[in-house]
Amino acid sequence: MSEQARAPRDVWPWIAAIALLFAAAAVLRWHNALHYFPNFGFDAEFNWDYIRKLTHDWALPEPESMWSAARPPLFFYVGAALARAFGPMLEPSVHAIRLSGSALGLVAVGLVVRFVWRAAPDGPRCAVLAAALLLFLPAHIYMSAMLNEEVMVAALTTATLWLALAERFAPARPGRPPAWWRTLGIGVLGGLALLTKLTGALVVVAVCLAIVIDGLRARRVGAALRRAAAIVAVALVVGGWFYARNLWLHGYIYPSHLEAHAIMLSMPPGARSVGDYVNLPLATFRDPRMNSPDLLHSVWGGTWATLWFDGQRHFVPRSDPNVTRMGTLITLLALLPGVAFFVGAWRALQRALRAPGTVETPMLLLVALTLAGYILYTWQNPWYATVKGSYLLGLALPFGWWSSDALCAWMRRSRWLAALIWIDCAALVVAAALAFTFGTPLWEMVPGRDMPGLPWLPGQP
Repeated sequence: MSEQARAPRDVWPWIAAIALLFAAAAVLRWHNALHYFPNFGFDAEFNWDYIRKLTHDWALPEPESMWSAARPPLFFYVGAALARAFGPMLEPSVHAIRLSGSALGLVAVGLVVRFVWRAAPDGPRCAVLAAALLLFLPAHIYMSAMLNEEVMVAALTTATLWLALAERFAPARPGRPPAWWRTLGIGVLGGLALLTKLTGALVVVAVCLAIVIDGLRARRVGAALRRAAAIVAVALVVGGWFYARNLWLHGYIYPSHLEAHAIMLSMPPGARSVGDYVNLPLATFRDPRMNSPDLLHSVWGGTWATLWFDGQRHFVPRSDPNVTRMGTLITLLALLPGVAFFVGAWRALQRALRAPGTVETPMLLLVALTLAGYILYTWQNPWYATVKGSYLLGLALPFGWWSSDALCAWMRRSRWLAALIWIDCAALVVAAALAFTFGTPLWEMVPGRDMPGLPWLPGQP
């Protein structure tokens, strides 16, 4: 899977298409960052309280002192630095934080597109598809408009994985270890992801496991273990100190079920069963809304509704009938790239089993670890608010690579199939752009009636 030589006249139209997609995505995110309500979004009000506290003394708060205080501090320190630069007023600071997060998210997508261009047999066409699917993924759009750390940790996860995969295109010569700066870079980026969110540890574990597995298969176990240990050590120095501090001061690495979060205990469904992980109801597409009775007991249905639409209703209105219609359209259009992802994952598994040192092994491990962690998290926290497709944004690189590669393979079968795939992806991009441009003419956000989030308490408007 090496980059193929292509005539400039064949390449430039694809480059222009990618540039146009990035420009449109950047304008969309700029608009949303400036117009979406500053205190709307997942935990936005509580996250601002944390940031504002840091602007006064930079001291970490006690974990139980406020809603967001227990979270790793990198996003909040960056937010506080920007808030100090742009002044104490809410809106300018929030705009700056959102725009910086959006820019970081676009850079991460750019890394994925670059990887796909190099890795795919039909690189330019696959790169256009990967750019379209990631730049206009609804969860990526609406999370970029919120005062939240999800886009940052996803971008750092993607950058860590990208750096780990880059050397597999040009591996070190036999007998020579990989460049020390690459090992250091993987550890630093992974550590920053860990300092943003606990799930950042998953990419470090995935990369190190891949190094050890490949070392075992190539009979270079000692070198593999030393390199994995070096990456872990650097990541712990950069991002592990926060968790060590928690353990020293509070007796736990990361808290759960704090008193500050007690209100979540009243959220439905309140318990999970194995059936919640195998049930995929029609409401996933017909009524993609997380308090729908059918979706309350469907983890993967809810995940689909929040990845490809705003099933939690934090960005789009609660009640406008056009919201449901657009949700149905987008979640159905997304089935094609979704199926392509699983087909691509199966092909990736076959490639990884055939030979060591492929780019697939770290990606497969990251996907497996992320899904396992997501299952465990939703099982231990059985409330619909914990079912969020945005938690899977760190899988942007494997999704962009596997889905676009499978779609391009199908395109090569016939012109009619290629046309259908292009139509589906184009429709998905246009629908997502229309639906997730804040203030879209498709529906009206009514102040007071359309507060962020779905009601679940008796008497809640």
